Amino acid sequence: MASGDAINSSSPNIPATMPLHRPLPDMSKIEAFDRKNFRHWQERVYSVLDMHEDVDALEKPELADDAAETQKDFWQHANEVCRHTLLSTLSNDLFDIYSVYKEANKIWESLIRKYTAEDAGKQKLLEELRAKKITLPDEFVARILIEKLPES
Repeated sequence: MASGDAINSSSPNIPATMPLHRPLPDMSKIEAFDRKNFRHWQERVYSVLDMHEDVDALEKPELADDAAETQKDFWQHANEVCRHTLLSTLSNDLFDIYSVYKEANKIWESLIRKYTAEDAGKQKLLEELRAKKITLPDEFVARILIEKLPES
C-alpha cells in the first residue's frame, strides 16, 4: 500500500472500522472495599463504569450463543473491564474470594446479596432498639464509630 493510500473497506484484511481501545477506568481514588461502607463503594464503582460505558457487563450475564458477534465482542470487553475494576477495588482477602468468578455480573450480584443483607440486618437491629426505646450510651456509640474509622 502506498503511503498516501487511505484504509478503506475494500482492503481485504483490514476492517472498515477499527475499534478504539479506551484506557481502563482510573480507580485510584476509590478505596479498596474491605467490608465497610458497601453502598458508598458500590456507587463509586458503578458511576465510573457507567461513565466508561462498560456497566452492561455488571447488569447482564453473558450473551446467548445466538447473539451477534459484535455484541458478544462488546460484552466480552465490558466484562473484562468490569471484572478487572471490581477485583482491583477489593481488599486482598475479598480478592481471594471473588477472583475465581469469570463474569463481572456474578461478582457484582454476590457482593450485593452479601453486603446489602448485612446492612439490612444492622438496620433492623437499630429499628428494634428504637421501638423498645433503648438508647445506647454516647460513649458506646463513640467507640463504635472510632472502631469503624480506617487505620491511619
